[in-house]
Amino acid sequence: MNTNEILEAIDQEILKLQQAHALLADAPVIQAVKPVAAKPATGKRRGRPKGSVNKKAETVAPVVVKPAKRTMSAEGKARIAAAQKARWAAQKKTSKPAKAAAKRSLQRSARK
Repeated sequence: MNTNEILEAIDQEILKLQQAHALLADAPVIQAVKPVAAKPATGKRRGRPKGSVNKKAETVAPVVVKPAKRTMSAEGKARIAAAQKARWAAQKKTSKPAKAAAKRSLQRSARK
């Protein structure tokens, strides 16, 4: 059966039941209304598409876990400190010592 035929059959049954109800309730009988033909489905539907509410969330790329920060051992720190001290000592040897500035004494005439 076509959808339109099913709708027409339901409308006819409703009309029969309304007429039977009216007879039992001593109310005026409702006249039959000519059913309006339904429009054929065109493929485009109004409103929210089916399943749009319960769609699964889009897959998101997994979060990259950063590796834990590495800690330096006390031995490693001591080696680095010793190497740096050696560099400073080598630099100190190669550089010429700065001459100490000679104290300037004021002349006797300037002191008074």
